[in-house]
Amino acid sequence: MNRLEEAQLEWQKAIDIESSNSNYYSGRAYTLRQLNRNEEAIISYDLVIQRNPQNYEHPSGKGYSLRQQQRNIEAIDSFDSAISIYADDAYIYA
Repeated sequence: MNRLEEAQLEWQKAIDIESSNSNYYSGRAYTLRQLNRNEEAIISYDLVIQRNPQNYEHPSGKGYSLRQQQRNIEAIDSFDSAISIYADDAYIYA
């Protein structure tokens, strides 16, 4: 098991203990994206977006996972959502 897989398991343990903490879902989503487990990452990003809709990083991360799956229209929609929350981060436009 590599370190990213271990991290994903730790994020899941944290969620199991305190499911109301959106930071845990965000960490899990990002880790899943790094593992190229994009469908699972998208589900996690959806959960964290529901819990914390004002954080632009979550729809942006979801957009990257969607783009990895060649779901380009959905990815653009997700990036547009991130931009509508916070247009000043150049990283979103990359």
